[in-house]
Amino acid sequence: MAITIQSEMKDDILWIVANGRDESLEDVENYGMAVIQAGVQAEASLILLDERKLKYDLSTYETFESANFATRQIPVLNVKVALLCHSDQVEAGNFWVTVAANRGLDAETFTDEDRALAWLRGD
Repeated sequence: MAITIQSEMKDDILWIVANGRDESLEDVENYGMAVIQAGVQAEASLILLDERKLKYDLSTYETFESANFATRQIPVLNVKVALLCHSDQVEAGNFWVTVAANRGLDAETFTDEDRALAWLRGD
């Protein structure tokens, strides 16, 4: 099953909900480009990326490569990304965010939607 997304602006936050399974690095790269395009189209500086319905199947190396890919594709923008993931996948989410943050992306991993929103808004 490929990764699908739905996006919607809610106040000042672009909410992106991902569904499916990351069956390959190519799937994740395509997903990343769809997220980037949605962010650019919405002119969003705050993004809540809800991956609680996305099953992570990439290897550690592929996860590393997907974070590298995403940070190479994102122009230097003032964007803040809260990655909301299922509690049983938080380790993989944390790893992706660590790699991306080390390459300049302002991102953090959460399992709680309210905490993710508070972080995005600087509360």
